[in-house]
Order: sequence, then structure tokens, then C-alpha cells
Amino acid sequence: MGAPLVRRRAREGREWRHARTAGRPATQRAAATAAMGDPADRFAYLDTPVDYAAIAAAAVAAQAAAAAGAGAVRRQLGEGAGAERHRDIVARDRQGGGGVGGARGRRPRPLIFRQASTPSAQAAPLPPPTSHDDDPPDVAALRTLAAAAPGLAWPPSADPLTWPGVMATPAGVTSLDASGGGMTAVPAGVLARLPALAALDVATNALRDLPSDALALAPSLTDLRLSNNALAILPETLTSLTALRALAVNLNRLPALPPSIGLLTNLASLDASECALTSLPDAIGALTALTRLDLHTNRIKSLPAAIGALAALERLSLHSNELEALPEEIVNLSSLQWLSLNSNKLARLPAPVGRLRALTRLSLHINALESLPPSLGALTNLEALSAFTNRLTAIPDEVLAGLSACVRLSLWGNRLQTLPASIGACTSLQELWLNDNALAELPAELGGCAALVRLWANGNALTTLPAGLAACAHLQEVHAGDNPLASLPDALAGAPSLRRLYLGANAPLAAGTRLEAAVAAGADAVAAG
Repeated sequence: MGAPLVRRRAREGREWRHARTAGRPATQRAAATAAMGDPADRFAYLDTPVDYAAIAAAAVAAQAAAAAGAGAVRRQLGEGAGAERHRDIVARDRQGGGGVGGARGRRPRPLIFRQASTPSAQAAPLPPPTSHDDDPPDVAALRTLAAAAPGLAWPPSADPLTWPGVMATPAGVTSLDASGGGMTAVPAGVLARLPALAALDVATNALRDLPSDALALAPSLTDLRLSNNALAILPETLTSLTALRALAVNLNRLPALPPSIGLLTNLASLDASECALTSLPDAIGALTALTRLDLHTNRIKSLPAAIGALAALERLSLHSNELEALPEEIVNLSSLQWLSLNSNKLARLPAPVGRLRALTRLSLHINALESLPPSLGALTNLEALSAFTNRLTAIPDEVLAGLSACVRLSLWGNRLQTLPASIGACTSLQELWLNDNALAELPAELGGCAALVRLWANGNALTTLPAGLAACAHLQEVHAGDNPLASLPDALAGAPSLRRLYLGANAPLAAGTRLEAAVAAGADAVAAG
């Protein structure tokens, strides 16, 4: 302590002022000096006579009282009788005089003053963690489920009853969508705390099994979706859900449905498609309330006769299986409107298939059918019949005679050599696919299809087209390419709506008619009418 400290204070003041204003114009330096304050004010204690004992005592006191703040330290150093003496020391220091207590030019370690923290500047203490011990049972169940399903990203700070996918009434949670949550298991006891739950969706998770009590305690469930998981078995307790009306277990690894599934007598919709099913239990016939049954894309080789008991069934999807035959009892499905049997190995259909009078859509394509039963003609409500890519060589007259409501008829990719004249009875027909067969001619009665808009007859053995097509007032497109056409009827050029006639890959036509002349001129798509 002593003169070196005093000189350092003065020098620091000059350097501080110079550094902050160097390189600025005079007016800016003056303004900056005014804003920063005069060093003389910052070190006013230098103007008093030096009392070294007082300074030393003040320095010791300053170090002891550092927590009180730098301002208090400066006030202590400025008091005393040595203030006037400071100016002399400063002047001598400017002239290069030696310092008291040390050699000239030595720079003592600077004394750093730090402002002590005050209680007001301290960080506020963190609030204690929120406790959910008093949550209602349904809210606690949602929090438990959220912890097991990180993929849901439900905001923990929000009210669980407002989370996406959660629907609640004053009675409690009624609907819960936890699909895509990344769950590997349904937490035990969750459903027991949701007594009002009616709809649960846990599809697209990673569930491998369901605890035996996971479903037993949810008697109010009416809609359960377990799709797209890794389930290999369904628990027997599933059958305790007697109120269930919709069950989706598709896209799992189920080799079979439990026989006890027949206890779900209120079930209206069952989706077990895209699993690994090889058969169905006879108990399936007990589901008399079923209106929709999806079993497509499995490995089912045969159906139980009991399936004929599903009198309320409206839609049955069995495509993409390994069926070789159908039980005759299937014709008892008197309410059936949609039957999908395509992509199987069927060689025949039950003879009385015409008893399915409610059918509006029948898919038979991609099978091994060699014939169609004549009773198909009794399906007077049928709007769409697809039988392409089979082994059909002929279509019975009775079939086409009864398809007056049919709008789309697809017979391409077979071995048809003739088309019966009864095709003219298909008065509602708009689209007719006959391509890729062995047809040598088309019947003139085709003109009776008054609603016909598009005709595909390419890839056959046709040498001409029937003139009766001109009577089809709505006909817009005729595809007749890849045929040995030798002539075209002139009447076809007068078809009122015909806009496109595709004749690619045909032999050259003689330019005898206006239509032939247009084709001979190189037109592949001819605008007519």
C-alpha cells in the first residue's frame, strides 16, 4: 500500500479516458468524455493529501468489505486528510519520479473490485415439481399411457383431457387414439381406469401381445383397432368385450382367430386382412350381426360351411387368398352386396350363385375359371362384373341376358371365341372390356347397348367392326388395335358421339369408305361425327 497504489489509480484514469476517446473527432471526444465522466470524478480521492496509514487501513477494510460493493470501497479510499497530497504524487509520477515502496516503473498487481451480489440479483428458486398424485383415474391413466408411447409427443404441461386423439365427456374419456405411439405393450391397469372408454385405437405400434387383463376390464368398448402391430395371438379375454361392434386386427401375424370369437355377437365389422390366416373357425357363423368381413390377403384355402349363417353380411372380401372352391352355403348370404373373390385359385363357382340377389359388385378376376354358371344371369342388381384373366372360352346367353343393370363388364384376357347376342340386353353398360381374347367377330346386337361409352376390342381376331355400333349414341372411344381388320363400316363414321377410334397395329385398310380413307391417310386416332 502507499504511493504506487495512488499513482496507479491516476494512470489508470488517464489510460481509461484516452482509450475510450482515441481516434474520435474533438466534438465526439468531448461528448464521450461527458458521457463517461471525468476521471477526476472517478478518482477524486487523488486530490487530497496522502495519509499512507489511512490508505493502508482503507485498503484492508476494502478487501474485507468487498461484498458491500465497489462504490463503498471507493468512498472509503476518498476519505481522509491525504486527498490534497494526491495531486503532488500524480504530478511526480508524470515526471517519471520513483514511487514509494518500490522501484520506478514497477507496476503493482491491480486491485480488482467486484460488485457483490445482492439478494435481488440472485436467481429465483425453481418451483417444486408438479405432483400428479391427486389426478382423477382417467387422467392418471392417460399419463401412464403417454409414458409408454413416446411417439405420441403429448405435451406434458397440457391437460391430458385436451390431448390430440382424446375425447372426453363429463362421464370420462370416451375415445382414445394412441396409434403410432411406439408402444411395445399396453400398460397394465390403464383400461381399468377408463370405465367410459368406447373407442380405442392402438394401431401402428409395436405390440407383440396383449396382457390377459388388458381388455377384460374395458367392458364398454365398442370399437377396438389393433391393426399393424406384431400380434401373434389374440387373448381369450378379448371375448369378454361383448359390446364390441368393430374389431380391426389386420396387418398382424395371426395364424388363426380364436374359436371364442363367436362370443362377440354384437360385432358388425371384422377386419382380419393381411395376416397369416390359413383357415377360419366354425364359430365365425355365430357372428350374425356382421355386415362387413375383410379377410383378404391371407393364406386361406377353404371356408367353413358356417359362413352361410351370416345373413346380415353386406360386404365380404376374400381376394388374394388360396381358395380353390367355395362352400355352396355361401349362396345363403342374402344381404351380400359386395363379393371380392379375385386373385385366388378358383376353378368353378357354386351353381346356385344367382341366389345372391342383392349383389351389386362381383370380382372374379385372376382365377382359373373355365366357365360361369348360367344362374349369374339372375343377379339383376349387379352393376360391375370383373372376370378377366381366367380361362373362359364362352359366356352363357343366360348370364348376359340378365345383366340389365350392369355398368362395367370386364372379360379381357380370357379365351373367348364368341360373344352371345344377348349382350344387347345390357342396356346400362357403359364400359366393355373384350381385349386379348380370340374373338373373330362382334355381334350386331352390340348396338343395343345404348349407354355404351367405351369399347376395348383390341388384341383379337376381328376383321371388321359391327355397323350396329353407330346406334350407340353415347359411344366415344373404340379400341380395335392389334386386329386383322380388313374393312370398317361407313355407318360408324356417323356415330354421333364417337371421338376416338384406335386402330394401331392393324393391316392397311382399303380407302373405300370415309373412315377407311382417314385411316389409310395415317390417322391412328380418328375424330368422327
